[in-house]
Amino acid sequence: MPTLSLKSRSGLRFIWLEETASTNDYLRLHSKEMQDPITLALAEYQTKGRGATGAWQSERGANLLFSLLTHPTTVEAKDIFLLSQMACLSVCRGLETLSKGFTIKWPNDIYWRDGKVVGILIENELQGRRVADCVVGIGVNVNQRSFGKELPNPTSLAIIEGRELDRTLVLEAIVEEFSSLYTALCEGDHEGIREGYLKRLYRRGERHAFCDSRGEFMATLETVEPTGHIVLRDDEGRWRRYAFKEVQHII
Repeated sequence: MPTLSLKSRSGLRFIWLEETASTNDYLRLHSKEMQDPITLALAEYQTKGRGATGAWQSERGANLLFSLLTHPTTVEAKDIFLLSQMACLSVCRGLETLSKGFTIKWPNDIYWRDGKVVGILIENELQGRRVADCVVGIGVNVNQRSFGKELPNPTSLAIIEGRELDRTLVLEAIVEEFSSLYTALCEGDHEGIREGYLKRLYRRGERHAFCDSRGEFMATLETVEPTGHIVLRDDEGRWRRYAFKEVQHII
């Protein structure tokens, strides 16, 4: 029997899995037969869980490991970063109903102070100039308190709050915000989503260390463009524009 459940809601299909290789892979494999507005697949454990920069580590039954499949055909390929912004904003807003101090680290991690709480992996399938399918993989550190030493700066909701949390309540909060923002996205509220993302951007307007292919430098994070490029202003007043993986925060 499932150890986690979700309140029934119109337009959302819920699939519980005891174990799977990856919830993203599961939904991508079955995407053509899942035409509900939103399909959510949640696993207690992933044998091959993936993050944006590598494997995603999680204790069995301690955290939230789930993916959301949507069919955002109203979104054009040129606006594909909106899906990342919508996903990040929904997770951040969901967590804000439980605690405070969460931010979005470009392009798609959720931080509390300088610790990573959530990793998000987004995989899209295009059809012509529009997005046919979008799979949003989300890993939330909920009740795990110890992590591998190879992970640079993980934290969890239990560490932040000093107590164990009900994972169902965390899941419900995130899904509520995701459903609301996905509806807004499909109805064309692009600017509202972009503004919400920028408002919560980690270290925006602050001077910090970054690193690119030429080495470390100091700069101020000014904005993130609709294309997903990050824009920095270094100490010499030069503007620097980077795509994902071309620059890193030094934390």
